[in-house]
Amino acid sequence: MAVESVAHPNGLSLALPPNLRATRTPEGFVVEPDPPQDPRSPVRIRVALTPSLPEMRSARETTVEGQPWNYAVNVSEAAGSGGPEFTLTACRRALGQWVCLWQTHRTQRGDQDFELWTVARGLRAG
Repeated sequence: MAVESVAHPNGLSLALPPNLRATRTPEGFVVEPDPPQDPRSPVRIRVALTPSLPEMRSARETTVEGQPWNYAVNVSEAAGSGGPEFTLTACRRALGQWVCLWQTHRTQRGDQDFELWTVARGLRAG
């Protein structure tokens, strides 16, 4: 499978499958499907290098590509007719700071499929 690689001046780089594309931001990247999908429930993953760990209620830990990640899923029932809104925040230490990824997902089906973990697998720092 072909992989797109994109680097940021802050030291982060991403290796993404062909169905995802990254746009540089001042803090890191925004990753979206290519081609874009349902505009009512867009997939957008924000990647940023931050000096401190954001507040995460009920944080858990997992390992991705040998790296420990802190993560939490927050649910907002007041999201509207599209069903509850799930926001996944995942962070790990990198370059003396924290690299964090955020993805919000709305579903009526109850599934919580987050593309964020695919992005985390392709993330490199340094």
